[in-house]
Amino acid sequence: MDAQVHFPGDLPPEPEPAGPSRCPMCRGEVAPDAIRCQHCGDLLAHFKICPRCAEKVHEDAQTCRHCGHDFEREAERRSVVRTLNAHPHRLVANPFGVLFSEMSLTGLFFPPELTVSGDEVQLTRWTLLGLRRLDQRISTRKIASVRYLSGIIWGGLMIETFGGALSDLVVHGLDKSKATETARLLEQMITDT
Repeated sequence: MDAQVHFPGDLPPEPEPAGPSRCPMCRGEVAPDAIRCQHCGDLLAHFKICPRCAEKVHEDAQTCRHCGHDFEREAERRSVVRTLNAHPHRLVANPFGVLFSEMSLTGLFFPPELTVSGDEVQLTRWTLLGLRRLDQRISTRKIASVRYLSGIIWGGLMIETFGGALSDLVVHGLDKSKATETARLLEQMITDT
């Protein structure tokens, strides 16, 4: 028997030329450069997995052909999440807006605060003239819808949830332009995943 001896610096033996490969789905033979299997139609290369339905779609697809998931919207949402994780969005209600919209004397001295980060929304309220603090938190993935509540002088927000909070998050007495900006920001966070 003739044993092959390799010394440091020697090149490894060249691999044999590739023949037909097998489809991971149906195990049928396919050409090495094929994109789809000729037997079952499954994607062999240049694909990504849909986060919603876990099916393969072409890597350049903008929507999933199986469930309709919008990849561009998901990319936009991820960009917003990264920004909010670095710099959370904070909105404090106007004290007089809270006094007149909610008839809350405590709100005059301790107005509610809404903080939006990349993964959660937190509404902080005070009761009993500031002696008790109530924090309501909800994951941004649990937001069902966001409604802007228009008033004569001040605005408000209603954040409806799929669950995870005792009730929907509602805050009144907000500056109208800041409330609409926050509503748009939260709508970008809502995905169909």
